Amino acid sequence: MSLKGISILVCTYNGSLQLAATLQHLFAQTNLTAINWEIIIIDNNSNDGTNLIIEDIIINNTNYQIRSFFQPKPGKINAIKMAVEHAKYEYLIICDDDNWLNKDYAYTAFDFLEKNRKIGVIGGKGKPANSVRLPEWIIPHLHNYAAAAQWLCSADITTNIGSVYGAGMVIRKEIYDFVFDQNWPLYLSAMRNGKNLMSGEDTEICYITRLLGFRIYYLEKLEFRHNFPPSKINEKYFLRLNYFFGYGAALLTPYNTINENKTFFFTKTLLLEIYRLARYDLFGIIGNLNLERKKKLKYRLGFICSLIDNRRKIKSLSNYLKKKSSIASTSHHF
Repeated sequence: MSLKGISILVCTYNGSLQLAATLQHLFAQTNLTAINWEIIIIDNNSNDGTNLIIEDIIINNTNYQIRSFFQPKPGKINAIKMAVEHAKYEYLIICDDDNWLNKDYAYTAFDFLEKNRKIGVIGGKGKPANSVRLPEWIIPHLHNYAAAAQWLCSADITTNIGSVYGAGMVIRKEIYDFVFDQNWPLYLSAMRNGKNLMSGEDTEICYITRLLGFRIYYLEKLEFRHNFPPSKINEKYFLRLNYFFGYGAALLTPYNTINENKTFFFTKTLLLEIYRLARYDLFGIIGNLNLERKKKLKYRLGFICSLIDNRRKIKSLSNYLKKKSSIASTSHHF
């Protein structure tokens, strides 16, 4: 049984240049005098001296409850799993090493979950932290960088977009405890390297949360700034990112059918996506190859390639979810 309070989980890989600023924003959190809270830092096999930065921060901030651990296995889900195992408190904030949380973030998250027992996950409002002027083309696409509002206003978004950014995500610890205890298949582990921008563990855990009977909520009072580097603000990176958004989305297709009480048919799904590629994406770019069409094309290609590459995984997940779908009727009693 977790204790009453909130644990802020900071998972970092080679974050030596940005970790200190992120933690300074955590040290500036307010209204937590009467609330138990802690910071857990997971060094996810960094090789850039991140461990020395962490040691220095802990030594010089003894008035805060900070613990750090080293996770040699690459992949964000491995780091999160270790953090969850060590977390003391019942509510978690997933704070990436480039997320600058507003000073009332932790208190607002704690207070909201205390008052809303049916809410399992909360997402916040992201903003870019870059001091440099952003190019005009990226402004409509800042949500791809977790740096924009996630909905028009604060609302239950369970049946709308159905998921929130992993950046700044607030979640009940019991959900992750259940998932890890059950050895739930988690395919989108956000393993990134020089060629791979795979992500989606945030969407995956939100879909599981929905299946367990909890609600997903967007709370615009939860504000944070995303300190992504200028090197990511270019068309090539943006299109690669959307390719892997599509790639990850295909792996999660069985969740959509389960949540909508539909039956998943692999061949039908693949043929439908190929038809959409030919009918809407390829046909549409003949006369106007603008950025929006390029984005849709990359997403669709990623989706189709993933369906082909991961056919067995997707079918296996579909069968697994059919067996697990009955748990929603006993939700919140893990």
